[in-house]
Amino acid sequence: TAAAKSSIKCGCDGLIDYLTGDGNCQSVIYNLELLKRDISKNKVSHKLNNPAGGTGQVKVGEVCIDNLQIRFYGDNPEINPLSKQKTQEGIDFSAANSSNIVLNVNVLDKSEKDKKIEAVWGYLGDKTQKDHQATFPVTGTQLHKIFPDTPQDRCDEVAALLNKYSDKFEINTPLRMAHFLAQTGFESSGYTANKGAESGCYTSTNSSWSGWIARKTWAEPNFINGCLGYSSGKKGTKKFPWNSVDDVPNKYICSKNNPKETAEKNLLSYLYQCEGDNGDEESTDGYKYRGHGWIQLTWKKQYVQFNNWMKTYTPDDFKDVVDNSDLIGEDKTIDAISGMWYWQTRGLNTTADTLKEGCSLESFKVLTKIINSAALDNDKRKEIFDKAIQILK
Repeated sequence: TAAAKSSIKCGCDGLIDYLTGDGNCQSVIYNLELLKRDISKNKVSHKLNNPAGGTGQVKVGEVCIDNLQIRFYGDNPEINPLSKQKTQEGIDFSAANSSNIVLNVNVLDKSEKDKKIEAVWGYLGDKTQKDHQATFPVTGTQLHKIFPDTPQDRCDEVAALLNKYSDKFEINTPLRMAHFLAQTGFESSGYTANKGAESGCYTSTNSSWSGWIARKTWAEPNFINGCLGYSSGKKGTKKFPWNSVDDVPNKYICSKNNPKETAEKNLLSYLYQCEGDNGDEESTDGYKYRGHGWIQLTWKKQYVQFNNWMKTYTPDDFKDVVDNSDLIGEDKTIDAISGMWYWQTRGLNTTADTLKEGCSLESFKVLTKIINSAALDNDKRKEIFDKAIQILK
């Protein structure tokens, strides 16, 4: 189908092509079409599958190439379409996770070769890898093996974001990347969480009531003085007077009479009030600055810190997340950057370096507790890490 709709044609007027009769020309066009598509989408990973080669006579616009060859090396390798480079013979593409050239598009006929190479280059598009290659790049294929329930297209998208920004945040070794994927992948449901925002819709039978919600304690040593109208608020003490779900007012519970949007806003405004520079319940800061992004950034003060960092260090990507917190999640780039920023500013690369392959579940909890103070689902995060390090190393 791709070849049939292509603006490249098999054969040239007035020339006899002995190579197109076996269908190789169609294979050449088909593979050029796939490369053109992925280059236009800024993809950095492209899986080559048999048959990915071919030789044939093609016409690109008004330029006839009497002998154009595509060949690749390795067992169905994965290339970076944006790695394309002109050579004396044509255009070469590198593997997504190495510097080895694995795909060649070669102009084999000698007449006006430079003109013919330029025609193919122009057809594929001028986009190239603008950013340096990541010190430790990952591929969409690798991510899909780690998160098999995440669609391949989303895995490709996440890989591109990681490869663009990972060096800035020093997530640059297999160990660091495996830990990062384990924590952020778990927090974001395999990078598929809807808008990347924390849910606050709980029913009366939801187990979370007996978990972190009913037992929530003050996380800061000194919350905003007088915010609640009483002096309680010592770090580590119980924040709310709920002993069981029976004590929770109906306005905070999702039910037929209290729809998700209303219950969620009520509950999170209540839960996160008066700490992390959030105002009281009526301010709705708790809902506005609820967890967003790959690592569930929470509290107004963290949004302010991240906002100020973006203005200075990634001005091209800057959008005001204090004014509109939902941008973390809605904007996929900011979604990713927020998680990597949190990771680096909490010193998690250093912590990850100490937790090597084969570390115990108990020692792994040290890192998990920095992400989630209660270390919830530490075992599930560890399972992701164990799989990731095997795939990435």
